[in-house]
Amino acid sequence: MIISRSSFAGQGKFGSRTLGDNYSTGHYMGYSTTGVMASNIAGVPLAGADICGYNGDTNADLCTRWYTVGSFYPFSRNHNARDAVDQEPYGFQHAFNGTAITYTDIIRNSMNQKMSLIRYYYSEMAHVSRQGGAFFKPLFFDYPNDIEVYSHQNRNIMLGNHLKLGILSDYGSSGINNANIYFPVGLWCEVFNRKGTQGCINQTVAGDRPDSNLPWEYDLHMREGSIIPF
Repeated sequence: MIISRSSFAGQGKFGSRTLGDNYSTGHYMGYSTTGVMASNIAGVPLAGADICGYNGDTNADLCTRWYTVGSFYPFSRNHNARDAVDQEPYGFQHAFNGTAITYTDIIRNSMNQKMSLIRYYYSEMAHVSRQGGAFFKPLFFDYPNDIEVYSHQNRNIMLGNHLKLGILSDYGSSGINNANIYFPVGLWCEVFNRKGTQGCINQTVAGDRPDSNLPWEYDLHMREGSIIPF
């Protein structure tokens, strides 16, 4: 498997790409989504940022939040500088927000969700390799005539042709902000939910945060008429 830090025209035909040395801050976690989209637009669909950050010291809150976002990168990896504090998931065994759940539990859940979608990821990436296009892409790829999709592009991402990822984080802190989550006209249903049809959103409304007291950074919805294998 070829992983490049620098890249060149057509590099996506031969390997994947990391966005390079980032910093362990919420703002760089935010930059990562547009960076992965830019790589896809440039023909490198298998791209990702260093989860938890590379330069500087991360912490349990930031690293856990970054895992919930980074698990949706086409290429997901935790990568760290030698002079930074350790950031292996098993190092965050302390409780989250006074609950019985640890930060490691939340990270493990994010990794399991990535693996539960791996058949979908492989299938969509196979289509891209044969037919062109992008996997981790802005909404205007699929909805170019909807003027609203050109706003808040780093918060609203299509994963292939059937899943929409909404980023809820304010990046600089662990605060949640639904105001920048946008749904094009149609029916969108939560992927990870137990609410049945009440987990669906019709037409164009702001997204609801998932029913959880955990620091989820996203909501994930399936486009009407889609089938997602797990």
